[in-house]
Amino acid sequence: DPTTPPDSYCGFYRLAFYNIGWGSITRYMDGLATEICEMVRAKCVDAVGIGGHQSHYPCDMLRVVTKLNDSAEQPAWKGRSDGHYIFAWNSNRLVLKTYEYISCGIEEHPWRMAQYLQFQPAESHYHSPVSLHVCHNHSPTSNNGKLTYDRAKRIFVALWDHVMKSAHDEDLDSAVQPVAILGGDFNCNPLAWKKCMQ
Repeated sequence: DPTTPPDSYCGFYRLAFYNIGWGSITRYMDGLATEICEMVRAKCVDAVGIGGHQSHYPCDMLRVVTKLNDSAEQPAWKGRSDGHYIFAWNSNRLVLKTYEYISCGIEEHPWRMAQYLQFQPAESHYHSPVSLHVCHNHSPTSNNGKLTYDRAKRIFVALWDHVMKSAHDEDLDSAVQPVAILGGDFNCNPLAWKKCMQ
């Protein structure tokens, strides 16, 4: 039965998010790639989002993906990079369906962006009707761009609306709730998250 997961199928995925802080860190990327690789192995991570650096060079993402593939039996790691984000995933576990670099919906801060990735399980014998939607975001706050509770809520709403639109575009039964992970550094304290969730 193609809808029944094989014995080896694991319906759980482990994602990690790593914030490396602002500033130029290109000279540190080899060490960071090693650290990420060690974390992925130790924690059995299927995908990792790296955010917070200001590099605009795809070579940083390539360093991380190359290091992850060096430690794998077969090269399986792939990645995408935009702005100050890198997202890498094990393609033996997750298949990328859609990738977008999207606005966080803060008109007065158009530079607030996020990575949106939509995945399907990679197991060839298991066809899940539900995608995994991932929003990878870093929401800094500074004197030049305060992250107020209102802005945090608007970011959350914009990302959730994007997930819901993408799930609707899949033509899913309206009773099926999308599976979504909002990860990264949202700079939210418990009170801010409470306001977002309300």
